[in-house]
Amino acid sequence: MSCTIIQRNIQSVLEEASAVYSMVCDSSGQPNTDYAGYACHVALNRFRSLLEEPDLTTSRLEYLLRKAARQHAKKDPDGNWSQFMASYISETANGNRAH
Repeated sequence: MSCTIIQRNIQSVLEEASAVYSMVCDSSGQPNTDYAGYACHVALNRFRSLLEEPDLTTSRLEYLLRKAARQHAKKDPDGNWSQFMASYISETANGNRAH
């Protein structure tokens, strides 16, 4: 799969997760935590597949997401966050695999 397609798919996963997060936060005191948990599980599996890291843990993914968010805030705070994060995560994961 080409890097551009992987980045677009990662961007899609990030945007879907953001939508679920917004939905849970805006639920007027009745968040559907079962759905949120399911969405997280699906997102983790999609990241594993897209990054070709079947053993990717939630801790490692959280680390990558936090690192990408910090870089976005530092380098491109007014830019498209999901696009920046997808590119950063894809490049970071590919860079780690090469070492």
